[in-house]
Amino acid sequence: MGAGASRVESEGAAAVERGQLSAAETPPRPTRSLVERLSFRKSMRRQQSKRDPAEADEAGSDAATTAHSAATGVAGAVVDARAAVAAYFEWERAWGTRVSLGTRETVRAIMGAGGCASEDSVDLSGEPGFDGDGARALAASLPHAGHKLKVLRALDNELGDGGVAELAAALAHCGVLRELALSRNAIGDVGAAAIGDAIAQGHTPKLTVLSLGRNHLSAAGAEALARGFERVPDLDVLGLYENDLGDEGGEAVGRALRHTRRLSRLLLERVGLGAPGALALASSVASLQRLSTLQLNDNAIGEAGAVALAAALRASQAPLERLCIDNNRDIGDAGAAAIFEAIGPTQRSALALRTLSAEGVGCGVEGARALARMLRRAVDVTDLHLSRNPDVGAEGAAALGASLACAGRLWRLALGRCALGDEGARALAPALAQLRHLSTLALHGNGLSDEGAAALSDALSGSQALVLLYLHRNELSDSGARQLGRSLCGAPGLAEAHLEGNRLSEAGALRHSLERTLTGQVFT
Repeated sequence: MGAGASRVESEGAAAVERGQLSAAETPPRPTRSLVERLSFRKSMRRQQSKRDPAEADEAGSDAATTAHSAATGVAGAVVDARAAVAAYFEWERAWGTRVSLGTRETVRAIMGAGGCASEDSVDLSGEPGFDGDGARALAASLPHAGHKLKVLRALDNELGDGGVAELAAALAHCGVLRELALSRNAIGDVGAAAIGDAIAQGHTPKLTVLSLGRNHLSAAGAEALARGFERVPDLDVLGLYENDLGDEGGEAVGRALRHTRRLSRLLLERVGLGAPGALALASSVASLQRLSTLQLNDNAIGEAGAVALAAALRASQAPLERLCIDNNRDIGDAGAAAIFEAIGPTQRSALALRTLSAEGVGCGVEGARALARMLRRAVDVTDLHLSRNPDVGAEGAAALGASLACAGRLWRLALGRCALGDEGARALAPALAQLRHLSTLALHGNGLSDEGAAALSDALSGSQALVLLYLHRNELSDSGARQLGRSLCGAPGLAEAHLEGNRLSEAGALRHSLERTLTGQVFT
């Protein structure tokens, strides 16, 4: 910051301390000089693409505003400091950005000055300087500022058990808190127990969102956290992903879910869940009639766990919108078939499904047939991911091809590395031609030759929606690529065609054909 800006900042701080800055003197849309006096600068948060879907829900908008207030909460200047904060919020609302309060000094100045004006949401995610000390400063402000706090997010910090314990103790003053998001904070079992105690003591009766993903919780932490779930009957979102909970932790979560009948999103990716944990979880999932999102990626629930989960989904008749079971390799064909058959047992629940992701689960022909039957019910599905299931093969592709056109709103279809071959491509082609909304098609690693490319050329010719095409690591030659290229010239929205790992010559007929006709085309 330059000398002029520093001088303005000093003058602004002095004005606040002297009581010369009042809300009445503040214009509805402050000029730049006011912004400079208060030393607020806009900054861009890391790109949303670096977050997974669950993390995106927690983090909120990418655009953020970092406030660096020169006010220090000097005795006698509380009213004036609050006026300065109110002035900032007027500026914030005018520009449509989100409030993000960063350093320990900012927390002390603004929260310590009597709260965040009319705001009820604080987001400290990823702010430099907000660590354990910052957490203690925030906790110290909550006795007089926490009574209207509804949302507290502090993702991507290093609060640790100590900082979280301080915050947890202060939750006694946050009776209307609805969201507590503390993912990626190096929280262990001690911190989880502190949060669990606060919940169990009834300090957060209105809590609807609890996210502690990507921390260091074990089964003991899950057990301690779950003890108070009967005190938060309105819990809607529970995110414990990427913690080493194991089967014992899964069983603890399963028991706790009996008290959360309103839960709609359960995020348990990569928590070390095996068949025993899945069985315990399934017994509670059966009672979750509002469940819309279930993410169990990267576990090892096995065929037994999958069958139990399928029975639970069928019993609940929940309007499931998103089911992700990727990389549970031991589910197998029978387990996958059971889950697909269980989705949408009623018309209401079938029409709710939007995303089904079952990559790398050991699905085969029977699973593909069950999926085909499901697609006749779940006609509004938009995302279907079945890659890395080599046992599907041409026979499974034929089963899917007979029903795929029923999913007329499909946007993304991933069948990479499913050993489809040319026969499978021919079986899928008629359905692909009818999917007028399809924007992403992934058929990589399927051993497709020029014959398969010819079938795809006919299917994709003139597609108005196709944006991304993945055909890498197949067996296409220049001849097949040339034919495909001529067809794709009629796809005005195509942005990327991935063809690496085929048998194209260096001159690449497809490259030549498309580069002449499409603007912004990317070849890899």
